[in-house]
Amino acid sequence: MKILIVHELFPPDFAGGGEKIMYELAKRLILKGHQVKVLTTGKPQIREHHHIHTIRRPYHRYFMNFSLLSVLKYAKNADVIHASSYNAFLPALIAGKILKKPVISYAMGLYGKRWLQMRGPIFGNASRLVEKIQLNRKFTKSVFLSDYSRDWAKEIGITKNTAVVNPGVDLQDYHPGRKEPFVLFVGRFAQQKGVDDIITVAQNLPHINFKMIGWGEEETRLKQIAPPNIKFYNGLNNKAKVIELYSQALVCLFPSVGETFGLVVPEAMASGCAIVSTISLDYAGFQVQPHDTKIMTEKINLLLQNPQLAHKMGQQNLELAKNYDWGQFTDKFIKIYQEVTKKL
Repeated sequence: MKILIVHELFPPDFAGGGEKIMYELAKRLILKGHQVKVLTTGKPQIREHHHIHTIRRPYHRYFMNFSLLSVLKYAKNADVIHASSYNAFLPALIAGKILKKPVISYAMGLYGKRWLQMRGPIFGNASRLVEKIQLNRKFTKSVFLSDYSRDWAKEIGITKNTAVVNPGVDLQDYHPGRKEPFVLFVGRFAQQKGVDDIITVAQNLPHINFKMIGWGEEETRLKQIAPPNIKFYNGLNNKAKVIELYSQALVCLFPSVGETFGLVVPEAMASGCAIVSTISLDYAGFQVQPHDTKIMTEKINLLLQNPQLAHKMGQQNLELAKNYDWGQFTDKFIKIYQEVTKKL
């Protein structure tokens, strides 16, 4: 099967989990004998990444919204157009209609009313409108990263031809080590990730050490306001350090305001961490509400005061993490591709 993946960034360019997910999909599709091309942005000189054929357009990723001609050119010989993220959806959909090709949407982000918490009433409502315009379209199949993100999609009217495909985890890389009494955050330093809540919780628990590894637009500000019991690490292109800290952390705190999956959570599970998070996945730990720093503080203090409980939850998470398998992830997409091509 010939698959054209349209995604606004692709390794070695990187902004978050979306690039990891699409790289793993492309790599595994090729290993299973399928032909894959990736249309993305970046330096045109980079024509492949780890044997994956890439076509890169030299403009900002937001301009993927205007890449119809490029999608038309490279989708002519494709059996399926697979578009992910916001900015690839509309050109992929229009190209699919013109060429009579099936178009799969894979929503890396979907926040609905949660935009108001992340951006306030003016920019939040504008973001809600743009999101609805980009996502609520008649794709051949609308695929979501989790059951709860598909539920969020229903809030904006996406109810037909949907499916859920959970991303996987590199189980061969993540493993528990000698656990130490600290709390770990991994991810982008951005308002969406609830980073200010981590600052508040750390201030509430000055006797507990916190470690934050990541990158992003809030890094300088966070370092200025952080209490002394928080230590920062640069996590961009530093997978070895991420794996090391996961293996050592007793607890992983991931208080994201809006997250369609959150790769951090299953990675921490595979590392034997107890979880305190706002994410609605199946893990041993405590699910909390966004911005409820009082409950976050209580649960983290409970786990650090009762390390046997945290270790027990970590052991449970090791087993639960096995459900997040890249092989199953790829097979589910292949099944969807076969389904939509039969309909034409």
